Amino acid sequence: MPAKLYIGCCGWSYFRPKQLDRALTSPYGSTLQSYAQLFNSVEINSTFYDIPRPTTAQKWLQESSAMRSPFEFTVKAYQGITHTARFGHQSRAYFESVVLIAEALKASVILFQSPPSFHPTPSNIRKLSSFFSTVDRRSFKLSWEPRGKGYDRPQVVLWFTNLVISSTVSIPSGTSHFSSAERR
Repeated sequence: MPAKLYIGCCGWSYFRPKQLDRALTSPYGSTLQSYAQLFNSVEINSTFYDIPRPTTAQKWLQESSAMRSPFEFTVKAYQGITHTARFGHQSRAYFESVVLIAEALKASVILFQSPPSFHPTPSNIRKLSSFFSTVDRRSFKLSWEPRGKGYDRPQVVLWFTNLVISSTVSIPSGTSHFSSAERR
C-alpha cells in the first residue's frame, strides 16, 4: 500500500485566505478552514507557547474536518517541557496536558523542539532517556527537533533509534518536516 503524503505548514494564523480566493474551492468560514482547503496537515506551533483548552482543540478538529478528511495535526509540545523543565520531573505533567490536546485533535504526532543551548551532554542524554522512556506515549509518534550542534553524531542517532524517536529536520525555508518512526 502506498504511503499517504501529508503536506502543510507550521501554523495557519499567518495564512491570508483573501489573497488566495482563486485557489479556494468554496467560501471560507475561518482561516483554518481556508487553510484546510489547500493543505492536509498542519503543525500547531501555538501549543509551544501556551496549552489551549481541549474545547479549543475540538473546535479546530471540527473546522478542519468540515473541509477535508482526513486532516492531520502535529502538536508541538509545550516549551515548559523542553525549555523550562528541560525534560526534568515537571516535564511529565506538562506532557499530560499536551496529550489532552493531541487526543482532542486526533493527532498522531507530538513534536518536541529543544533550545540550541540543550547540547547532547551525558546529563542531558540521561534526562531525555528518562523522559522518553517513562512517559505514556499512548499511540503517539514522538518526534524531536533538536536545535544546536552535536545531535548528528552516530551515538546520538543510535540513542534516538533505540527510543523510537524520529528526528525532525528544518529545510531552508524554516518549515519543519518529520519522519515517522513506528513503535516496535
